[in-house]
Amino acid sequence: MTDNDEIVNPNENLIIPDWINEKYFTSVLEKDEPDHAKVLKFTTVAATKPGENFTSTMLRSYIKLEMKDGSVKTKTYIFKTMLPEERGGNDITEFGLFPKEAKMYETYLPAFEDLYKKAGWDIQLAPKCLLTEEREGKIHFIFEDLCVKRFGNIDRTKGLDMEHMTASLHKLAEYHAASAVYEELHGPYPSEFNEGFVKRDLKKFHIDGFKQKEKAYKKAMLSWGMKEAEKYVKEFPTADQYWAQCLSTLDLDPLEFHVLNHGDFWSSNMMTTYLPNGSLDQLILIDFQLVKWGSPAMDLLFFLTLSPEHDLRIKEFDHFVRIYWERLIECLKVLKLKQSLPKLRDLQNSINKKQNSFYAVFSITNHLPIILFPTDKDSNLHNIIAETEEGENLRLRLVSNPAFGNVMKDLYPFLYNREQYRKICLESLEVDSKDFNVLTHGDFSASNILYKYDEKGNVSEALLLDFQLGKWGSPAQDLLMMIIISAEKDLRYKEFDNFVRIYWEYLIDCLTLLKYEKPFPQLREMQSAIYKKNNTLYAVFAVMNHLPGHLLPSSQESNLHNLQSKEEIGRKYRVRSYTNPTFVEIIRELYPFCCNRGLFNFEDFE
Repeated sequence: MTDNDEIVNPNENLIIPDWINEKYFTSVLEKDEPDHAKVLKFTTVAATKPGENFTSTMLRSYIKLEMKDGSVKTKTYIFKTMLPEERGGNDITEFGLFPKEAKMYETYLPAFEDLYKKAGWDIQLAPKCLLTEEREGKIHFIFEDLCVKRFGNIDRTKGLDMEHMTASLHKLAEYHAASAVYEELHGPYPSEFNEGFVKRDLKKFHIDGFKQKEKAYKKAMLSWGMKEAEKYVKEFPTADQYWAQCLSTLDLDPLEFHVLNHGDFWSSNMMTTYLPNGSLDQLILIDFQLVKWGSPAMDLLFFLTLSPEHDLRIKEFDHFVRIYWERLIECLKVLKLKQSLPKLRDLQNSINKKQNSFYAVFSITNHLPIILFPTDKDSNLHNIIAETEEGENLRLRLVSNPAFGNVMKDLYPFLYNREQYRKICLESLEVDSKDFNVLTHGDFSASNILYKYDEKGNVSEALLLDFQLGKWGSPAQDLLMMIIISAEKDLRYKEFDNFVRIYWEYLIDCLTLLKYEKPFPQLREMQSAIYKKNNTLYAVFAVMNHLPGHLLPSSQESNLHNLQSKEEIGRKYRVRSYTNPTFVEIIRELYPFCCNRGLFNFEDFE
């Protein structure tokens, strides 16, 4: 760095405290650059653009050094400190973010990386922290400047492609796995790690924040081009419902697999480097202020809602869960976790549990509008929470942004429908008494339904046929059969969760009419039942047995005898069924869809 070198300040409006000077960096330079003689020049600027960081002040210090041998060297460091009180710092202090992050960098992150080192893997999870200190009630950090190693931030407004999503999920899995093994070896984390975004004693802050956004959000929902927008506005949660959902995040299921969640895992909280050919090389995580012990579904819901490219967010949702899970299992094995390894279907089930759904709701009401909003000098925590006309106008601009509306017109219904917002055959005979159970049809597909049409060609009535395979059990069994076998190709995946919701809504109407006295089943319970291993036979059976036959053109050979025959005629019939181009076209997408949802996890039955 010469006197003529241009240092770019990405946020000219940021006020930099006077005490951040060369004297403050004395101890860091003594350890990090012991051969320096003196500081020739010291310059500090903002490290991030407006809208990139809402809970901290991030600075970059450029230090020009004269070394003992007479040479000149430039060092840069990242300085992180708490927000000024008048710019939202009081609210951040109440959350205890910085004390928690100090423990992460001083104790836990080095320990996690050491676990991998002892296992023979060289894995870096986070940047090197050179100093943590508390001064006048405020905590400060000095980090190595990763930009020197060509690390950079990702453009938050564009979303991550498949390469970046895969690398991000792998890194998250590495972090989660180490945190689970560390807890198994050393016992529980400090009690403050049981709370993340939600703190039980900050009810007013949470409810006031929700009410601030509610008016603008509901108004904007009508402008996104979303089908049935009025229905979604009408069913938008009340402040009391939102607070109840907040509190549910603090209720942990002791039978679930738990990790130390990052708590704020999205694209701006990671940094990347690239190879000369432009492909991704390294990725590490930053900002560990909101870590929370709980199901990994919390980080997954948050990340998968916020960070994928628009075209990948819904289409690859379940695939992303599988990508994460596969790397998690790999890491847990190398770190020698003693407890049982989590199953994919268990992880999918956790995503639908009410104590984790907060992270989907919070991400679309709080983070996503900001992420998709272009960089703006007014995009800061102080202005977003301001009880002023300017604050209300900014909040409306955020959720009325066309880029946000384009995402939400598909994403909101998707989350709504999921309500985040031989051994295998024997398993199907087990009935969970805690589930809502019915007398299933047992062979429910379009072939066992008679339809009546009105003069316009619309279905006016439907009657069921063939009650030979009725069985007491979860309605998930009939749902899996019907959706997999009978839905049109384009609807089978896109509307899967919506079909479950359509069934559930009418089920509740009927139970109400018939004055059912037991507790009504919740939609999320219905979604969870689909992933239970005692119901997944119906997905396997539908794909292997019914669907090939349904799609094969009618012929004299199409009968049960030939399907099961061990003779040549049976073999040829099965080959025709499974190589039928119509079946192949469907199964090419259907099989991965079922695998990614954990419906075909046969290792569960070993």
